[in-house]
Amino acid sequence: MQSSPRQYHDYTLEADSDPAVSEACTFTEEQIHMLIAKRLDCKKSRNFGHADKIMAALNQNGIHLQDKQRKYRVDGANHFGRRKTYYAQRGGSYGLSARDKSRIEKLIEERTRYKRQRNFNASDDIATVLKEEFGVKVDDRRREWAIHKKGGHNDDNSENDDDKHENTESYVPTPLAPRDHPTHTMSEETKELIRDRLRERSMARRKKAYKAADEILEELMEEHSILVDDRTKEWKVVGASDTFFEEYDDAFAREAQLSQRSAFVQKEWVNPSE
Repeated sequence: MQSSPRQYHDYTLEADSDPAVSEACTFTEEQIHMLIAKRLDCKKSRNFGHADKIMAALNQNGIHLQDKQRKYRVDGANHFGRRKTYYAQRGGSYGLSARDKSRIEKLIEERTRYKRQRNFNASDDIATVLKEEFGVKVDDRRREWAIHKKGGHNDDNSENDDDKHENTESYVPTPLAPRDHPTHTMSEETKELIRDRLRERSMARRKKAYKAADEILEELMEEHSILVDDRTKEWKVVGASDTFFEEYDDAFAREAQLSQRSAFVQKEWVNPSE
């Protein structure tokens, strides 16, 4: 009776690793296990140079080992015992159902796995589905995703006033604030007032009435200590109204300030020159 490939060595598959060998891998499953065993033999015989060559070949095919834990992965990821990369949702949900949100998160997780495997065609296909079906854009640098369009909305040239009104409703309390933070614990009446003022500001900006839009922003800060992030369409209670938000030791405040600067300044901030 032929031995199982996994009997060639004592390494076990990492718990959260996809057991299927990547399509981009040039080795069969049996070859992978034989190479893992061969590398162990090389290390035992102190032939470290050949062991390193085997490791390099495995890594190039998305296979990674953890010698201390005696574990391996075949899904292109190179982490062991750590939580998987989490992408946070930012901005409004546009009526997104819990079922659709779950599907989006699974698609993003699958896209990330394909990128680790360097299967960029597959990851691009998933990005297309996310964009066309859900209006989702993924920001890998920030580990975030957001709905930028939903059913053709968010079009500044829309002729329909109802569409414009719907688009301006997208500002939401930031999920970065804890649930017991004033951002979330304030009364629903106050939240509705803030939402109404942000809709007015959005409409003013659409009409290029920037002075009126800025005045609304200042009023929100003075009356409710609210800062607004125009990139993520979120707002947050940050503190005393007489403090400039450049002074806040708060990641949201810094991003909010940056979001209201020119596109050139934002680009320089994200990719500063050396």
